[in-house]
Amino acid sequence: MEKFTTQEQREGNLEIVIDSLIGTLENHYDLFEKHPNLQEEWYYVEMEARTGKDRLAAKAKLIEFLNLLSDLKES
Repeated sequence: MEKFTTQEQREGNLEIVIDSLIGTLENHYDLFEKHPNLQEEWYYVEMEARTGKDRLAAKAKLIEFLNLLSDLKES
């Protein structure tokens, strides 16, 4: 059985978290159409989450953007 280093485990867990957050972002798609002023930022946040090299920064930006979307949904 292949053993993973602690670093590899953390990176794998981070990818799982980011994938989950992308799923949450996709669940807010109704806001994409309602707020065209957010569409460009939405695109960049999503692309960074999917392909960015700095995974921790991508996660942080995604969480920040999801908080913004949650605030919009509540108002």
